[in-house]
Amino acid sequence: MSTTKKIIFILLVLFTFASCASVSFHPMAYVEDLSEYDSYEIQSKAISKQKIIYGDYEILFSNTIRNEKEVLISDIGTKNENILQKGKVYKLGYELFELSFIENVSGFVIHDKNSTTSLTDSTVTLEIAKTLIPISNDKKRPLISLESPMNLKIENVSTYINEKGKIYHVLFDMPMGAKVLIDDELFAVIDYYQNPAQIRVNKSFSKEISEGNRDFINILMLSAYHFCTSFSNQ
Repeated sequence: MSTTKKIIFILLVLFTFASCASVSFHPMAYVEDLSEYDSYEIQSKAISKQKIIYGDYEILFSNTIRNEKEVLISDIGTKNENILQKGKVYKLGYELFELSFIENVSGFVIHDKNSTTSLTDSTVTLEIAKTLIPISNDKKRPLISLESPMNLKIENVSTYINEKGKIYHVLFDMPMGAKVLIDDELFAVIDYYQNPAQIRVNKSFSKEISEGNRDFINILMLSAYHFCTSFSNQ
């Protein structure tokens, strides 16, 4: 996301909050089906490399690498950019596997004396333990949708509830968090903008999940959080 888009996003969120009768500084993503849950804090630390901590899990991210190429004829041409960020996943201090965010941007670019106009599209892929997982840029579609190793969806949530219990929908469907569905049953809700950010796990979830699959789900939820709050804003 460009700096201009990032500023517009912040202004839209602030405008939404300011336009409500009761302003919430710690908005909680609202999902009607979640009433009883356990909350777990997400910690994000800016060290020499970014670290995200959630329970027994840590992801240590490397710096983002960009490779950009433009082919121009008379200030008009094509643009191709590859953006890569790698990370390592740890559980209780032991390395589990590696993951990567891979974004490919392509399209047209026009330069003039005062500005640059880009008409581009991008695709983002998350790689976890050598499993490639497409991430959707369409707010109307699930952010992540998988059939294996389980039927799992992570869907954007654009509704939030403030400290006084009032429920609002954010302009232009800007995501405040995400809900995690396994076999179409609500497993958890990720809160991006709570202070601190958190994951709320549904106490009423009915299915047994193996330890390996639970590791995968937890890292997938952290990856969705990182993508929506950090990677896609770079």
